[in-house]
Amino acid sequence: MKHGASNLKKLPEILADQPGLGKLVQRAKALAELDRRLQLALPGTLRGLFTLANVRKETVVLICQSQIEASKVRMFSRQILQIIQDDFKIPAKKLRISVARRRFSGPQT
Repeated sequence: MKHGASNLKKLPEILADQPGLGKLVQRAKALAELDRRLQLALPGTLRGLFTLANVRKETVVLICQSQIEASKVRMFSRQILQIIQDDFKIPAKKLRISVARRRFSGPQT
């Protein structure tokens, strides 16, 4: 069996084989772009405290890396929601703020 680059499929070929995957990639790109634009619209003290993870019906899902960051984001949730509604015309009525789970990496030696 020959190993090498000739055995690897290119992304367009993979997406052509899996049409649902292409839609998922497009949605991920759209959410990443929305997150980037939202970060720029935020006051400096809030930038980088969360990642916009999803927009589902009337809920915007934000992911923070720590409980401290999540608490700060919760304090400013009305302001964040107002920016989302006014600047991005997203009819969100609430934010769901979660803390990212950390993987267990095993005992440290």
